[in-house]
Amino acid sequence: MSENSEIERRPGWRFSLLEWILVGLGLVLLALFFAPAIEQSRQAARRTQSKNNLKQIGLALHNYHKTWNTFPPGGVVDAQRVPYHCWTTAIDCYLEASPWYSEVNFAVPWDDPTQLDHFLRHRYDVVWKNPRIDSVPPRKDGLPVAQYAGNSWILFRNSSITLKQIDDAANTLLTAEARGHYVPLGCPGNWRDVDSGFNNSEISFGCLDRDVTLALLVDGSVRNLDPGTDSVVWNALAGPKKLRPTAARRSGATWPYVMPDVPIWRKLSVVTDKVKAKPFVEMRLLPDRATLEVDFGDLEDPPRYVTLDDCLSEMMKFGDIKDVRCTGTCAVKDLEFFKRLKNLKRLTISKVAIHGDLQRFVSQLSPSVVVD
Repeated sequence: MSENSEIERRPGWRFSLLEWILVGLGLVLLALFFAPAIEQSRQAARRTQSKNNLKQIGLALHNYHKTWNTFPPGGVVDAQRVPYHCWTTAIDCYLEASPWYSEVNFAVPWDDPTQLDHFLRHRYDVVWKNPRIDSVPPRKDGLPVAQYAGNSWILFRNSSITLKQIDDAANTLLTAEARGHYVPLGCPGNWRDVDSGFNNSEISFGCLDRDVTLALLVDGSVRNLDPGTDSVVWNALAGPKKLRPTAARRSGATWPYVMPDVPIWRKLSVVTDKVKAKPFVEMRLLPDRATLEVDFGDLEDPPRYVTLDDCLSEMMKFGDIKDVRCTGTCAVKDLEFFKRLKNLKRLTISKVAIHGDLQRFVSQLSPSVVVD
């Protein structure tokens, strides 16, 4: 029998072990060959996105200047050192954040309990995230952070610098990537001192694990700053010497920023009567994170734009609720969502004007829940 006949009688051709090994090695070599190119492509995309973020921030700052004839104050702080608001909040209305921006009360300190929920629910913070930074552990309090910082000679405490005061807009830094110690969005003190250089400490400008720092200049252009940047050029980026503020006005936030103790740990007001433009349900989670206060307001059957379940879900993220204290006016159906609280021990509704069959609702609660 011929050799060809033997081959034809085989049921099918199969790879030998050696052939499989050779194919595997070929795939590994291809992966090793293309991996650097893929990583470079990713880094280029991140660099482009970061550059776009800076350009958006710069455009917002210039729109603010066009409206008010000055750049926003880096941070508003009163004589008693009470922190109000930061330049990042001031320009949010120019960053397509108007719905969120309209909820902020600039007459109240930024970390007041009535304000904190706005920052915790901030959904317009993408521009403040630097995609070139691979990972940043989230803050325990849930507050978003800004990974870009302002030039402390232009954006500092209670500042009001105008374009006319800046002699060389094409060579003066406005904002840049921050290397570390990021402060929460809204917290006054989000600026860095150009004198400290870049990429040499956690409180300087820079980009962690990358040599090149992206910096936005006052004229709106974005420049790459690398370790080879001449020190004279770098120092000139701070701006005219005549603008240099005192050390006290350039002092930023303490790191890491710790939320102060407040009587009411968290307040949520997301259900709104659009006709009267006021919240009709307010929830407060007290510092023990186990006691929830609920004010239903005085509307008997208000329209629902956000469900009460949504409100409670937010509160349940921050504590194990065991005691609920209610006030105001509501229907029995508005109490139904309290059944979701598996560890509820006490429900106080004696101060509530309730419409509906209350006895039926109470009978459906766990026998371990005290109702008064």
